[in-house]
Amino acid sequence: MFCSKCGNEIKKGDKYCGKCGNKINDDLKRNHIKVIIVVIIILMGIIISALIFINNKNADSNGKLNDSSSQQQNEEMQKVKTNFVYKFNADNTEEYNGGAKNHIANSNQYNWKVDTSHAKLVTITEDMLDIEFVENYNNHNIYHINSKVKDGLIDVHTTKTSFAPNYTITVESKVYNNGLYVFLKDDNTVLYGENLETLKSLI
Repeated sequence: MFCSKCGNEIKKGDKYCGKCGNKINDDLKRNHIKVIIVVIIILMGIIISALIFINNKNADSNGKLNDSSSQQQNEEMQKVKTNFVYKFNADNTEEYNGGAKNHIANSNQYNWKVDTSHAKLVTITEDMLDIEFVENYNNHNIYHINSKVKDGLIDVHTTKTSFAPNYTITVESKVYNNGLYVFLKDDNTVLYGENLETLKSLI
């Protein structure tokens, strides 16, 4: 060991430098303080690195969850749109999606006549529909759907009235100027309502 003041060699057990009289204990304290400072700096570096790693890991996890949630919403919105697609062809062929099943009714094949006195015949395609995510309520995503055309969203209902051996298809439609709030049920059919709170009470 050497004196920090003059560089003179210090013998073991000496409390003062034999050359300049410097107190050896002060040197030891200073050395201890330096060691403690170095240890603290190393520990802080380790802690900061660990926090950065955890933060990045959480960010990756959140990103994956957000991507998964976004994908689910896109798939559900596509299914919701499908439920509101309706087409009535010139040959009296009616095409629409009733939940998970596609239904095609042909009036010529079954001797059906079309009664349109209750409403006009309309065609609703997916590109005519606007849909956006509203909120998640009781683990169900709620969406708002509306029509891009000026008439608003048209909900089409068809009923068959029996005139044995013939049938009459009655086409009815209701216009929702402010669109509808909807959520997708487990069977891929939709439950909808004009009021958000009313729809929530049904979930």
